[in-house]
Amino acid sequence: NMAVEGDHTSVGILGISNVQPLLLLTQWLPELELPDLQIFISDWLKRICCINRQSRTTCVNARMVVCILKTLESHCSLHRSCAENLIGLLGSLGSQSLSGPELLQLMRLLRTEDPKAAHPYVVPMLRAILGMARKQGLENALQYFDLSPSMAGISVPTVQRWPGYAFSFFAWLSLDQDQHGPGLLSKGGKRKQLYSYFTASGTGFEAFISSSGVLVVAVCTKKEYVTVMLPDHCFFDSLWVSKTSKCSSVCVFLHRLHSSCIKYRNYSGNSGRSSLLT
Repeated sequence: NMAVEGDHTSVGILGISNVQPLLLLTQWLPELELPDLQIFISDWLKRICCINRQSRTTCVNARMVVCILKTLESHCSLHRSCAENLIGLLGSLGSQSLSGPELLQLMRLLRTEDPKAAHPYVVPMLRAILGMARKQGLENALQYFDLSPSMAGISVPTVQRWPGYAFSFFAWLSLDQDQHGPGLLSKGGKRKQLYSYFTASGTGFEAFISSSGVLVVAVCTKKEYVTVMLPDHCFFDSLWVSKTSKCSSVCVFLHRLHSSCIKYRNYSGNSGRSSLLT
């Protein structure tokens, strides 16, 4: 409940607000003497941390993978089912992101003093590694900018002189349904800015995803603010979508992902007068 800041069964709605209690529980597992308690806690850790992409990303950014590997080093103090739950959690987080040093630490974990003896984690760990490498479900981006924080974005320098009469904007994006903290469920949601280009006089172009998941493309002149909506598709489906916008005559083309796109983890930028993907 401390991690969710509410009922832990509502983690899919509330999201993980405080990952530190989950890290502490992972570290304390070898100290618990009752096997049933170890199994119960490790099972709930696996459920909460893997419930959706946002939860997995939060745990990966908090270096939970390193914490799990450190706990698994005390395999003599862990019940086998507890260890398998942790390895399953490791596989799920590793499929989201696994760094080189983390992979090296994982390999070192399987070493034994007797070169002829197999480590007890070899079989479940191989399953986890295969699960990380296996492609499951719909196509996903292998690398991307994480712009989930409220002030995250990509800003570009101010263009003093526009080299032409129009522009084209292209991006792959994937949006999850907003997770609300306690007390915010009844308040209106915020829009997600896709791009915003405005002059000093207040004229320009912008596009955003409304709180209901609808794409809105807008043109602002000195006299009016004109918008075009795409109400027949909700973008809060966690699928990767290609968006192309061409202005001054606004055209929007959307199609599902059939190729990979570019990704970066842990990116946080500053928003500016001209901004993209905030």
